[in-house]
Amino acid sequence: MTTIAYKNGIIAYDSLQTCGDTITDNNADKCVKKNEVLFFIGGTLNHRKEFIKIYFTEEKKCSQYLNSLAYIVKNNKLYESFIDEDFTIWEHELGLNKHWSFGSGSDHALTAMDLGLSAKNAVKMAARRDLCTGGKIKTYHIFENKFNIKTTKKVKSTNTSCSKEKCIHSFSGLEKYYCPVCLHNYNKKNNIK
Repeated sequence: MTTIAYKNGIIAYDSLQTCGDTITDNNADKCVKKNEVLFFIGGTLNHRKEFIKIYFTEEKKCSQYLNSLAYIVKNNKLYESFIDEDFTIWEHELGLNKHWSFGSGSDHALTAMDLGLSAKNAVKMAARRDLCTGGKIKTYHIFENKFNIKTTKKVKSTNTSCSKEKCIHSFSGLEKYYCPVCLHNYNKKNNIK
């Protein structure tokens, strides 16, 4: 399906598109802008298009179940939008002071963000574990209204406060990054958000 994550004003999302077990696109854009509303949306291509079309109708009612879920950005606010059992599209505002994720890799992304990773690095971690997440990881900064800005520096593990013997937070797969706790400390020390 996909992994879309939010943390600290940044929405990160993968770009893998599949048809069954076949990868059809490694750089699909899962962000659609219509009428000054941004949709960060998962699901099949047809369902995503239908979801957005119905979102702007007064009734917001589907004729069938659409396997789509979206984060929506409008007026610098974040909403989750979904289809209920009556085929009606609903939305509710999400707090910007928490972190959120949906899609097939959302459990991996949420855990990574709980451990201190950014939304972008959380989606990268999800892509390592979830078969339906991958391709280029893209970002959007809600408050800056910009796509693909740098959110964290990629650094080698040369921080003297982190060593394999002393760092209880390190885990396999993050060789080119600090462990989440040390990355948080590095970012704080260097004013990286």
